[in-house]
Amino acid sequence: MYNPFAAAPKTGSEAIHEAIGQFEDIAARIDAGVKDNEAEILANTATIAGLQVTNDMLQSTAARGESVAKKLRELIS
Repeated sequence: MYNPFAAAPKTGSEAIHEAIGQFEDIAARIDAGVKDNEAEILANTATIAGLQVTNDMLQSTAARGESVAKKLRELIS
C-alpha cells in the first residue's frame, strides 16, 4: 500500500553527504573537547604557579622561624 507520508528513499549522493556531515560533527565535537582540555590545562598551570609562590613564601617563613627558634635556644642555654 502506498503511504504518502513515507520519506522518499535517499539517493546515493544524499547518503554520502549525510555520512560526511556526521563525521564533520564528530570532528567538531572532538575539537571542542580538545579546546576544553587545553583551557583546563592553562587554568591548572596558573593554579600551580600560584601555589608554588605560596609554598616558596611559606618555606622562607618557616626557615626564618627555625633560625630564630635555634638562636633563642642558644641564648637560654
